Formats: sequence, structure tokens, C-alpha cells
Amino acid sequence: MARSSLTAILIVVVMVYVGLEQRRQYVASRDKVLGGFPPIAAGRADRTAASLSSFTDSSPTPVNPPRRSSVEDGSRSFRKESAAQPQEPSASIIWSRKIGTGYSAPVVADGRLILVHRCDDEEVVSCFNCETGEPLWEHRYGTAFECEYPTYSSGPYSTPVTGDAAVCVQSAEGGLRCLSLSDGTLIWSRDLTQDYGVELQGYGVAHSPLLDHGRLFLNLGGTIGHSAVVALDAETGETIWTSGVSARAAEWGLSCATPVSAEVDGSPYLLVLASDALYCLNPDDGAILDRFKAGAHNRTNPNATTPLVVGDLVLLSICLDNCWCLRIQNDGQFQEVWQNKKTLQSLFNPLSFVDGCVYGWNSFDKTLRCIDLQTGAVLWKERTEFARGSQAVADGKLFVIGEFGEFGVIAVNGAKYEKLFSTVEPLLKAPCFSRPALSNGRLYLRNEETLICLDLRQHPAGKRAAEFSKSRRRFRSHDVSTSVFTRS
Repeated sequence: MARSSLTAILIVVVMVYVGLEQRRQYVASRDKVLGGFPPIAAGRADRTAASLSSFTDSSPTPVNPPRRSSVEDGSRSFRKESAAQPQEPSASIIWSRKIGTGYSAPVVADGRLILVHRCDDEEVVSCFNCETGEPLWEHRYGTAFECEYPTYSSGPYSTPVTGDAAVCVQSAEGGLRCLSLSDGTLIWSRDLTQDYGVELQGYGVAHSPLLDHGRLFLNLGGTIGHSAVVALDAETGETIWTSGVSARAAEWGLSCATPVSAEVDGSPYLLVLASDALYCLNPDDGAILDRFKAGAHNRTNPNATTPLVVGDLVLLSICLDNCWCLRIQNDGQFQEVWQNKKTLQSLFNPLSFVDGCVYGWNSFDKTLRCIDLQTGAVLWKERTEFARGSQAVADGKLFVIGEFGEFGVIAVNGAKYEKLFSTVEPLLKAPCFSRPALSNGRLYLRNEETLICLDLRQHPAGKRAAEFSKSRRRFRSHDVSTSVFTRS
């Protein structure tokens, strides 16, 4: 018995050593940066949300660590960080801020950046000026949530959702709050864990709300009544409907995937990836139209990659299970187009679709992959320094932050892997599990210590795109006298 235990320990030690050595060799041999930073046109924002992330902690030293100085705002002290300017061709860090822990992604709305993070026994909603990083307001509330797995952060995990004049944030314990975007004033709040008997397991409540036509859709996995999925009025927080078969409430369970809306031949549908299956619902009343069984059934690795919807096609990529492409038919039923577990199995990383191709991160071999959505064929795969990264997409480029803090730009190219730029050293300390936010030519990245803003506007096209973006905003409704969320 002792001999077998010793053998198992030796195997683990060897595996850890091999992994570290492979990473050291890869970093040492990765491509040299040959040219300047590739330009991006301003005003092309990718505002989709990130969901839960959970990997082994590792902490390489960041390049050009920031110099910190204190700035007072009202009764609270904020820490302003002015980063030393990296030498070209590195990305230009124009501001940075000290923040707390969590994997919630930053979001941008009307010149403001919203970030939810944890400081000791409080979750904090912080609002910053996008251009300068100056703090505008913050909203705090207590939390006692502890992740079951000590290696990983105890949240928050859910990414906020914004309307024209309000922002909704969800805590790791299932509290939902609607705040004024202008000053952080509380508009309404709900304790959904208490209301619907949500059993906090693993990573707690980690999905992000979906805002669509004035309704908030939540993938709760509640156990009281029919409350696996809940729809709320975004204006008031009142429940519109709940859905789920009570006898199978536990089977739905907690999932980290965000609900997704779809439209087929003019008919709207709501897609929800629960712990056991993908469900298609009627968004008006919550009626379940179809169920496609899909799930790893592993509490350590819950369903966390939000399904990708392109027209009537849905791509499901689930670690420890399979990869499917489904078609939503006119009656809301799913039809399998293809399935291949060797195509792409994503643990939590986002999926991006451009020009017929899907870009995603395979969990097992840590490769970035490009696949043909129609056939499932792997067009190319590349093991990169980014490991299992997260990306924002704009101007034919993937803007990537790796899980170890490296930043890079990859061309959207279905024919081959083409890296345009990468930093010589990590920009942030590991782990980096949150999806970037991209708005008006600026990229916002975070880890569990620092929030940074990169200026990507280095080309005349950026000015033209910025002017185009401003002209489009004139047509956006900002009449908030009767509504804080625009209904479309």
C-alpha cells in the first residue's frame, strides 16, 4: 500500500516538473516581436461577457511593475498606478488600478468602466472613467462565500450587464442588484438564492445575466418550484416567469454558462446550458421546447462555456464531454448537424465567430483552434504561450490575454495561425481568467490584483472609426425619464 502511494506521488511530481519545463522551453523559444503594435480602429467594441474560470495558480513577474500613489476621492482612498512606459513595440499602458479578487470581466458603457471585485469580506462594484481611470463611484455589500476549492478565488464570477442608465450585478451568493449607472445608487435588489432555493456549490452563482427586451434571464438552477431559469423585469426586479420541471430541479443544477438569445425565421428563442443539458425555451413564458443532453457531470468542471449562436446554428463545446453543432428548427426543436469530441472541448474560455470560422481554446492540450462551423473540421490548431486564453475580437484580429498574463494579437485567418504581436513579458501576474473588454480603441484587462487600460489606437483608421462610432451614438436612446433600460 505504501509503495503504491509513493509511486502515485512520484508520478504527480514528474507531471508537474514536465509541465513547468514545457512552459519554460516554450516561453524561451517563442517568436521574437519583429514589428510595431498592430493598429485597431476605434469604436469597434466586443461587449460579450465572460463566465467562470478555474485553473492552477501560477505567478510570473509582470513586466514594468507599476509605481503606485494614493488618490483620495471623498471618504475612500483609491490607489492610482502610473505604469512605466514599456519600450516599443510593447502595448501602451495608459492607466492602471489596484483591485481585488474575482473573475468577473470589466464592461464599458457610456464612457464608464464597471468592474466587480472582492476586497476581504465585501464585493465591490467600482465605476471608473474609461479615459483616465479615475474612480467615479463604488457600491459595496458584504459576502461570506468561500469557494470549495482553495486554489481558486471565491469570486465574484458573474459579469455585470448594462442598460442605458443602469447596471445589474450578481454576487457569488446569488444576490442581484440594479444600480444607477451615473452614481451607483441602489434601484432594486433581490436575494434569488433565498427566493428560489439555489444550492451554492463549487463556485456559487457564476453565470452572467442576459438582458433582452427589458427582461433579465438567469440560469439559476433553483430547487423551489419551477425555478431552474428565471426571468425578471429589468425595471423593477419583479419575477415575470420561472421555468423548469420541479422533479428534475436538482438535475438542472448550477451552471456557469450565460443564457443566450436566438431568432429563427422571426421567432425568438432562449437557450440555456444547464448542468445536464442545453434547453430551448420560449422567452415570453418560459415554456420548455426542447432538451439536448450535454454535460460533464463533474462538480469540479461544471458547464462554463456559453453556447455560441450563429443564425439558426448553436455550437456547444463542453470539457470532458463533447463538441456539437445543433440547428434550431422552426418549432424550437434541436437537430444535430455534427458532433466530434476531438474538435474542441472548452472548459470556460469564450468562443468567437468570424467569417464562417470559430476560434476557441481546447482545454486538454491548451491549443488555440480554428474550426469550420458548418462541418466541425479543425482548420488549424496551435499551442501558444497564451495556454487557455480569453479574447476580444475587432478589425479582423483576436486581442488575447493568456492565463499566465501574456498579451498578444492574432490575425483572424481561417487558413493558418498568424500571430501579429505578443509582449515579451507578461503584462499581468497569473492567473488571468477574465475576458477583455474592448471599446473605442482601448482594451481593458484584469487579473486578481490589477486593472489596466491599453491604448490600441495607432493608425489613422482609428480616427475614422471613432468618428463613425460617435455618429452612431446619436441614434441611441438616452431618454431615461421613464426607463433605465432601453426596450427594443
